[in-house]
Amino acid sequence: MKCDNCNNEFKYFRLLKSLWFGYSDIKCELCGTIYEHKMFNRLLVGLIIGASVLTTNLIFEGKTVLKVIIGYMLISVFFSLITPFVMRFKRLK
Repeated sequence: MKCDNCNNEFKYFRLLKSLWFGYSDIKCELCGTIYEHKMFNRLLVGLIIGASVLTTNLIFEGKTVLKVIIGYMLISVFFSLITPFVMRFKRLK
């Protein structure tokens, strides 16, 4: 994602951190423009959680509870690592 004002490229881990820590706003380091998460991002995370549960149930059917939990965590992290490439933001200032 780039800043609309100055074309500064936001770093991948900054976008991911913003998602993981409560959809916090992102501020451009160069011009100070603030961006907030659109509703699309919240729906995307909901779909990730649902997809993780379904995928885990299909892959680890009949396995022990510990394997299911570890599988769910790994699949959730994998899906969430992809989200910064499709996240959308709305400019505030």
